Amino acid sequence: MKVSEKVNISLRKLVLLPNNPRKITQESLNRLCDSIRENGYWPHRPAAVEPIEGTDKYYILDGNQRKKALGRLKRKEAWCVIYTDLTEEERARIILLGNINNGEWDTGLLQSDFEPLVDFESIGLAIELPEI
Repeated sequence: MKVSEKVNISLRKLVLLPNNPRKITQESLNRLCDSIRENGYWPHRPAAVEPIEGTDKYYILDGNQRKKALGRLKRKEAWCVIYTDLTEEERARIILLGNINNGEWDTGLLQSDFEPLVDFESIGLAIELPEI
């Protein structure tokens, strides 16, 4: 795994993660917008992104809601760190750990896309998944 220094990337180049296992309510997104409006977008909490092969775009591994909030606030860029050469397990860990304290889990996605890759208990994720 390689990680870049913090860089500003145009919001147009940031693509929401299609299988993001964490969702937040409209109310929580509104609170995030208010926080960014009042406090700014803190550069010590950059989004984690990964290049989409063959394009100049990046999937957001951690920071999907921040991208939505920044767009709503008419911002043009976001602080990011770029991850490359990730294994599937490393990618899954970044996604899960970056989202562990916010929103609601999509248990179906957790079960199908992440449970085979990461031992949830090892990262402090205590969640009961439905039986399949």
